[in-house]
Amino acid sequence: MNKTRHRLLGILSKEYADGYHQEGTILDVVVTVPTILKKLDINYDDFVFMIQELLAKDEIKYLEVDNYFDQPVLYAQSSGVTAYANKKYLRADMERQREDIKFWAQLILPVLSFLIAAIALFLNMKTQTEINTVKESQKIQIPK
Repeated sequence: MNKTRHRLLGILSKEYADGYHQEGTILDVVVTVPTILKKLDINYDDFVFMIQELLAKDEIKYLEVDNYFDQPVLYAQSSGVTAYANKKYLRADMERQREDIKFWAQLILPVLSFLIAAIALFLNMKTQTEINTVKESQKIQIPK
């Protein structure tokens, strides 16, 4: 989900940058929701779920249909452009992956260590048994 958020911020940031240099109106920086859905290749339900964090952090704005817009639109706030430039959501995704790897490593390494120790102990006991068997057989073979 964070990668898709990053891609969304990328789309909106590009429009923001283009509109900012043109010194136009808000119409120059908005992107319609159907256009976003098509570019991100996601359905509307996933889209609504995904943008909630961006809206809560005031990184994007959502405008309903009104006199100016025939479709709902989104545009990036300056904090959203900054989040995109700093790769905020990509870093969050990488951090989550790092935590997952750390969790599994902390789970698997002790189990692996135990198995290796158990195998080493078993082999040591087997070797010791064989040595004792050889010693016993040597005692029996030596005539007095």
